[in-house]
Amino acid sequence: MPNKLFTLSSFVLLLSGCSFTIPVYPEFQAVNPANRINKTFNHEVQLINDQKINEQKYFSDYSTHKVEGNMYLWTDQVIELTKYELEKRNGFVIKESEKKLYLSFNANEVEDRNFVVVCKGTLSVKTSSGYEKSYSVKNGVPAVSGIPRACGGAITLSVIELLNDKNIHDFLNYKAPQNSVDSLDGREGEYSSPQE
Repeated sequence: MPNKLFTLSSFVLLLSGCSFTIPVYPEFQAVNPANRINKTFNHEVQLINDQKINEQKYFSDYSTHKVEGNMYLWTDQVIELTKYELEKRNGFVIKESEKKLYLSFNANEVEDRNFVVVCKGTLSVKTSSGYEKSYSVKNGVPAVSGIPRACGGAITLSVIELLNDKNIHDFLNYKAPQNSVDSLDGREGEYSSPQE
């Protein structure tokens, strides 16, 4: 209920034309079954927050207002959702593992498009085998739903892109031969980043 009151009051203030700073923490959203993650994962992995800045920081203008957020906490939400989706698909997230995913989410911009709020962001990943990738996403919701919901949806879309990445899937499911180093050979997968 408090989150709904914050969203409604923010919307009213936006309409009033007053200029102020909007601190945003994304609204958690699980993956909609319609946005399918067509993968299964059968090995353990460690998820690491690789965001370097743990403080509130301005990242966008919205109408006449300033929007800020703590990207370290946003990345924690990415990790929470990634863990949830991996475990639904037989994956194991543990505190210490040879396989590691270093994750960092950055919100890039919030836009007002005729009573639709659009949140844009980028999820960056590095694996302990050396693979790196960034996924740029955007999510739009009716303005009355609020910036937290728009940005929560952007985080969810970035996790979908991450877990549908063939190279990430291969990395997580790769089992090294006995007496061999557990790593990938850096071959290219079939994934292509979504275009705006």
